[in-house]
Amino acid sequence: VDHVNVHPLLPPKDLKIAEQTAREIGSQMSDKLKIPIYFYGAAHSGGRTLAKGRRDLGYFKSHKTNVLKEAKKLSPQPDMGPDTVDPTKGVAMVGACPHVINYNIPTDAKTIAQAKPVAEKIRSATGGLPGVQAMVLQNENGVEIACNLLEIDTAGPEEVRQAVAAACKEASIRMRDPYIIGMLPSKILEKTRGTLGLLPDGGGGGGGAGAD
Repeated sequence: VDHVNVHPLLPPKDLKIAEQTAREIGSQMSDKLKIPIYFYGAAHSGGRTLAKGRRDLGYFKSHKTNVLKEAKKLSPQPDMGPDTVDPTKGVAMVGACPHVINYNIPTDAKTIAQAKPVAEKIRSATGGLPGVQAMVLQNENGVEIACNLLEIDTAGPEEVRQAVAAACKEASIRMRDPYIIGMLPSKILEKTRGTLGLLPDGGGGGGGAGAD
């Protein structure tokens, strides 16, 4: 299950246009590529979350129980496209939601259990920072606090970094250098304006494309 996320970057950050765009993308993918489409966020009438959609399709289960491994009738029913899955294509989730920053903080914790109190301290669902989803992951780099920042105007990377530093101190572990997966909205806009030849204020820049 892969996904396409459409989100507004410029104020007013109205999800209506993002919703319409997401549904158009889903329509084209289902019509032209024959891929089952599941909508999420504002593009779904019930506001289904990406995690809920993936969970329903067995994304987080082993390959033996993942429903996408067999070309049988899909359940739940896709919002668009065929109701069976081509194993060479899979299914797609297409959504509209506010921009989400993926912000990870490596630690020197030896186990997931050591770092769990840090995630619980900053996670909004357990009384932490607003709009922060957090879980502990262990990979080749060690144990990390993996965060989704949903309300960056209130709790952005710097606020989360400070909270994690304090929580790590309480848990007697050390925080390493955080990193962002992807780009901040301001960087996306900067690159987009550069590609389109626009001035920073949105005016026309003129001139041709430059060489890499």
